[in-house]
Amino acid sequence: MFLTIGTWDFPNWVKTVVRFLAKHSFSVYLIHMMVLETVIPSFPAIIGAASILRHAGVTLFVLIVSVIFSVIVDQLLLFPLSNLLLKLAKRTAA
Repeated sequence: MFLTIGTWDFPNWVKTVVRFLAKHSFSVYLIHMMVLETVIPSFPAIIGAASILRHAGVTLFVLIVSVIFSVIVDQLLLFPLSNLLLKLAKRTAA
């Protein structure tokens, strides 16, 4: 879905952000729950209408931290492994 939206007629900075998120979305999905479980005790419990702001703040914080961690994991682990497996597959097919 993100990659499709990235081709729509939006300003270039929006397309860049959407493509970046699309590239790392699966890693963010895998990482976000670990970040959330670690971070949630640090945020104070709030009851009432103000809890909406707490929820928005926690969501934004977890998203940002998850994106940072996913980029690190992708660059250090997943992309090199993917390249290695592609080279092995080409060598095996030849």
